[in-house]
Amino acid sequence: MRLGRAFALSLLVLGLAPAAHAQTAKPLTLKEAAQNAVLNNPEVLARWHTIKAADGERDVSAGGLLPKVDLLASTGVERRSSTPALAVARFDRSSASLTITQLLYDGFATRNDIKRLDHARLVRLFEFFDTSESVALEAARAYYDVLRFRELVRLAEDNFVQHRSVFDQTERRVKAKVARAVDLEQIGARLSLAESNLLTETSNLHDTTVRFQRIVGLLPPPEMPPPPLLTQNIPADAGAAIRDALQRNGALRASIENVRASNAALASRSGAYQPRFDLRLRRDQGSNLSGVPGSFDATVAEVVMSWNLFNGLSDRAKERQFAEQLNVAKDLRDKTCRDIRQTLLIAYNEARKLKEQIGYLDQNKVSVEKARNAYRQQFDIGQRTLLDLLDTENELFQARRAVANGEQDLNIAYARTHAGAGNLLAALELSKIETGPVPGLAQWSDGEDAAQHCPAEAVAVYVVDKRALIDRAAEQVKQTALLNARERAIQDVYAPAPTAPPATSGPAPVATTRSVPTPPAAAPSPAPAPAGAAPGAANSSELRQALESQTALLNARERAAQQAGRPAAAVVAKSNDSVTEAVGSNEVTAALEAWRGAWSKRDVEAYLNFYAPGFLPSTGGDREAWRERRKAVMSRAVDISVEVTELTVAFSDATHATTAFKQTYRSAGYRDVVTKTLQWLRVGERWLINRENSVTPLAGSQ
Repeated sequence: MRLGRAFALSLLVLGLAPAAHAQTAKPLTLKEAAQNAVLNNPEVLARWHTIKAADGERDVSAGGLLPKVDLLASTGVERRSSTPALAVARFDRSSASLTITQLLYDGFATRNDIKRLDHARLVRLFEFFDTSESVALEAARAYYDVLRFRELVRLAEDNFVQHRSVFDQTERRVKAKVARAVDLEQIGARLSLAESNLLTETSNLHDTTVRFQRIVGLLPPPEMPPPPLLTQNIPADAGAAIRDALQRNGALRASIENVRASNAALASRSGAYQPRFDLRLRRDQGSNLSGVPGSFDATVAEVVMSWNLFNGLSDRAKERQFAEQLNVAKDLRDKTCRDIRQTLLIAYNEARKLKEQIGYLDQNKVSVEKARNAYRQQFDIGQRTLLDLLDTENELFQARRAVANGEQDLNIAYARTHAGAGNLLAALELSKIETGPVPGLAQWSDGEDAAQHCPAEAVAVYVVDKRALIDRAAEQVKQTALLNARERAIQDVYAPAPTAPPATSGPAPVATTRSVPTPPAAAPSPAPAPAGAAPGAANSSELRQALESQTALLNARERAAQQAGRPAAAVVAKSNDSVTEAVGSNEVTAALEAWRGAWSKRDVEAYLNFYAPGFLPSTGGDREAWRERRKAVMSRAVDISVEVTELTVAFSDATHATTAFKQTYRSAGYRDVVTKTLQWLRVGERWLINRENSVTPLAGSQ
């Protein structure tokens, strides 16, 4: 029943239900969907109307340069009670006046305002271009997402079918008593998850379909052919893509024109400090005017000057306001440029990455599919467990989903790259709503108003050195194999000699003895450094140092065990409170004891003097920084106790020796146990530490 609900929702969203609109029955291509959105989307239409509004505003300002004609006419009755000497106190008066006023000069305020509105009109035009690009991008994204989620629904259906098949097969086996009931519970849980995934994908497809309808204005039809990749006219490198965007992106061009409009607005304020001259022609006619009987006729031609001498400093304040608005426009221009550069570089790099990644995803899908088929056959004959089969089914489902998502993400990345450069409409061969002729548009350039703090430079993309990574992996395998081989060799050296069987006849053999030492602890894996050592990052360098330390330890023990004329036990010396006398060089042992004593006594200078001039810390960094860290740690520690046990000493030559031992460090509130290797160098009459490595603690630290 749940499956029926899932399929019903799937069919409804896919547009296969009988209630689908007839207008969506025919196939719909990406170009058709985007074209319909660009021509009919309300957001695009609103931008088109703002252009027309800007045209009207510009014409309003341009009217200030044309003559102004005013006609004034009046008729009525005038009664004068203040002139008793007149014989007539009541007049029937009438008048008419025709005035023509022509602006001669206003400090170029009107002309600068017209320039401002010309730039404002271009701002609206470029915003219209940018909105058209954005809507085309959203239409393309919605188109690709419908294709994406239809494919994901199909994959979820296949995944459900596969799980249902295994469920039925397992159910028959359980009924036949050849499978356990817990297997049926396991596949039942996976089947429920597969159905949940199917419902999720159908819900996602529904939401995407609604978004497609909002942007395009149509429901997606059942047939939507996958479009080819939009790879044409993609710049060869990211730098070229940015340069194209800086010349063609609508949002950036609008911000530049906004700067120019603000400049013109600021220039228009200079007219407030200059006089205004108007040519005025006036013709007056009337009768019985001003209490004087008879007709009146006058013609006047005059030049009128008006000049505001003081305006309460309002003009200065207005000028400062417009200057700051110009700065705001410049800042917004630079921000727009940076936003465009970021968006374009991310889209360009994502397209480049996904183009390579899809190849790996395809290879992964093919390999997992082959493994799933093999597991299915082996499961049928009882060579694979149910869990193995279910895991491979889920892995194949995820691999197929990754390929489907990657393909559509690549399509969207190419569309985003074109849109970032302001070229998506051209790439899709779409036409815009006609805006009428725009003077100077074909010759437009940013000129001196280009963004000042937004260089057209691309980010250097990190390139993975795969050859180096492969070499590191091979070296790690080699080191691991070497450690395993040497560990086996050490175990062979320390293995007890076989006991000879008792003689059954003949003279009694001469008794012989063999000292059997305690085998050394296996070299553990890398772990935190002992107290006082700077912690290193868990990276390949640290791993390599740990491997080298383990190798040095094993080499030292091996050479010590093979010293001529002594059994293996003779090279192992144990100590409780201090380093006891060990087989090997008394000088090296004495130097080690003195080093341990200086550390235990917190004698910093004596402790540091045991390190050779060429000593470098194993955790990296320079020697001086290491000395300062050691001084700080030893000065803070209280009641230090250092014990050295299980000592081995080995010589490479007369001036190089290696000591390996178990070190137990204690102080107030802290304790750790590590395996330490010291490489000694003879300098004059002294043995000094040239290298120091610590390996994983042999016991838990507190």
